[in-house]
Amino acid sequence: MSSVAKQTRNRSLLAYVGALLGIVNQLFIFPLAFDVYGEIQFIQAMIGLIVPIASFGVMNVVTRFYPYFEENGRLNHSYLILLLAGASIAFVAFTGIILVLRLNITILSNRWVLI
Repeated sequence: MSSVAKQTRNRSLLAYVGALLGIVNQLFIFPLAFDVYGEIQFIQAMIGLIVPIASFGVMNVVTRFYPYFEENGRLNHSYLILLLAGASIAFVAFTGIILVLRLNITILSNRWVLI
């Protein structure tokens, strides 16, 4: 079996296990604590909105500059350093902006307050 077929089989199996875990979660765990389900859905929606803004386009650097860092079929290690540095700088900058502006986000009737 080729390596592509092995990787496809392994990733498909992992996707099926993840889907099965999600189904068990939805059917048996969340109905027991329905208020927790709403909080989790809200937090996931907020994360989906904040992550593209907080990354400052670092994710686009991966696809755009990959060919420039590949040498003779091998990836240059400075590319990893560039990505980690860019992601770290974006994280620190976004965290700094949030702390400087002191954005108060109230979640679910003042139960959780993020400052």
